Amino acid sequence: MRFHRLNCVLCAATMSMAFAQTRIDLRGQAKNVDFSAASSTKPLKAGTALPSACSVGETFFKTDAQPGQNLYACTATGVWTMQGGQANYWMPFTSATTVTVPGTTHKLNMANLLVETYDNATPARRVEPDYVLVNPATYDVIVNFAQPQSGFLVINAVGGSGPSANARLRGHRSRELR
Repeated sequence: MRFHRLNCVLCAATMSMAFAQTRIDLRGQAKNVDFSAASSTKPLKAGTALPSACSVGETFFKTDAQPGQNLYACTATGVWTMQGGQANYWMPFTSATTVTVPGTTHKLNMANLLVETYDNATPARRVEPDYVLVNPATYDVIVNFAQPQSGFLVINAVGGSGPSANARLRGHRSRELR
């Protein structure tokens, strides 16, 4: 009889442990983990403001940034760097002699900008503006045409220590705003 009681107690203890949650440390317990069938994965911190502190190798997804400009990596202690090497913004315009894109709209946050304009044809053809201005303080872009044009404007931001705002931009005459 004692044997049966002890057996029942051991069975009950074993069953309760079987329903307990198990924690797994994937770094030490798994190889070649495939999350492609998972209903959700979020390997990055996310938000609208970059954290004030970071350590090398951390990554962050900036939810309010333009697509292509929303992934950041911590490249030195406390230094976030946008990833991707190149970012861009585009917008259509109609019957315009002047197209203005405020820096707060394109959000490229630099004066090293390449500005291109295209018509509405298929395939699109490049349209040469009369001149392009980039304000080095506000990053506002002003494109001026001699005659009204319709099409779309593309602005590319290139990282590194490229040309300043008053350098020639891909054949366009550029003037620095004061």
